[in-house]
Amino acid sequence: MNDVRTISSIAFAALTLASAAAAADPDPAPAPTGVRAEDKPDDGGRNIVVTWEMAQTERLVRFEIARIDAKGGRVAIGTAPAVDRSFTDGDDASTAPKDGVPYRYVVRAVLDGGVAADSAPSEAASAAPSWVHRARLPGLVAVAILAAMFGVLVIRARRGASIYIRPIPALAAMDDAVGRAAEMGRPVLYAPGLESVTSPVTLASVGILSRVAERAARLHTRIKVPNYDPLTYPVAQEIVRRAFAKVGRADEFQPDDVAYLTSRSFTYAAAVAGMMTRERTASNFFIGHFFSEYLILAETGVATGAVQIGGTDSVAQLPFVITTCDETMIGEEVFAAAALVGDDPVSRSTIKAHDWFKILIIAFVALGAGVKLVLDAGVLVSMLGGLGVDRAGDVAARISAALFGG
Repeated sequence: MNDVRTISSIAFAALTLASAAAAADPDPAPAPTGVRAEDKPDDGGRNIVVTWEMAQTERLVRFEIARIDAKGGRVAIGTAPAVDRSFTDGDDASTAPKDGVPYRYVVRAVLDGGVAADSAPSEAASAAPSWVHRARLPGLVAVAILAAMFGVLVIRARRGASIYIRPIPALAAMDDAVGRAAEMGRPVLYAPGLESVTSPVTLASVGILSRVAERAARLHTRIKVPNYDPLTYPVAQEIVRRAFAKVGRADEFQPDDVAYLTSRSFTYAAAVAGMMTRERTASNFFIGHFFSEYLILAETGVATGAVQIGGTDSVAQLPFVITTCDETMIGEEVFAAAALVGDDPVSRSTIKAHDWFKILIIAFVALGAGVKLVLDAGVLVSMLGGLGVDRAGDVAARISAALFGG
């Protein structure tokens, strides 16, 4: 009887201990496996990517990543959400690894209740900057092609070859607009936009101004050039002065006709509108970058019955320029017009090289769209059917992945 009681007591104690152990840790924490550390490709260095494997569980709260240096020193470098299986050591510049120094990594899985388990350390890895960013190679190739086109065209132009650029109607209409002002005995107004002379479109505009000013000088016509930017003002004044001197009419140049007004856009628009109304300008040129005040200028010109020629790179203002001007230069036509006016072989070569490059891009887009259409229709797969259905499908999939990334 005593033996039975003793056995029962032992069994009860064992069950009690097992229950307590189960209550304390019903499911031992699984540790992450397959921890790998690799240098991050296509970067400037100081980045190591850590990856690991672990089955998803509802108890998983987060991962804690630690870095171990060559001396065995361990330092926590960050955490990752429970759904992630990778971490980049280097996102935080203050704790980023040093280039060329080997490190190992340990990933700790933290479960609810504070239970945690560490992985085995990874193999050593070190960070290093990449010489080539592979994702940017297409851009490098494109720049090289454009540079080659430009170089060929410049060499040809300097050897006397003619660089053809298609005629721009607005540029041809400029001479007629100045001639109309001369016949009416009224001045011409030229507004070079509302950006600094450092802006590419403003530089193109002042280049076109030289053509308009020279034509006005030949026809004994005044040209009014109100400026918004104080840096554009002396440049425009010198261009107009040289244009009058070039045709032998330097004495007819009036410095006050090229003036700096203000750098407040709507104040500038009001001042120019008043100038158009008082001077009764016969032709207005609005070439440059404009903002919402453009309509004040254009509507005033329409109300005074002036011929208007516009050109801008501002997408937001293009609809208004088109509707209020007799001729319009859209976007890059402004730069092409400046190249035509200057008759400089380098400028013409730049425009021509861009045109060739655009044709090349259009050809590549059309080719890619055609190949994609063929692949989607399954035509290529059937054409390669002689190679075997599985192999043909694999070839088509590879071509699609290479061209379109999936």
